[in-house]
Amino acid sequence: MLEEVIVLTFKKLTLSMMIAILSAGLLVGCGSDEESPEEPATEDSTEQPAETEEEEQE
Repeated sequence: MLEEVIVLTFKKLTLSMMIAILSAGLLVGCGSDEESPEEPATEDSTEQPAETEEEEQE
């Protein structure tokens, strides 16, 4: 009887820890904004040479 209680307790503890680790991993992964600062920088850099080419043609 005591062994069954211990086994069930460890199963619940293991399942709870797995869910907590997966949840934390998902939250950390969704919160990262590594691409956001790069996108405006690439758009600005592509627009600037286009403007300078137009000025050179005049």
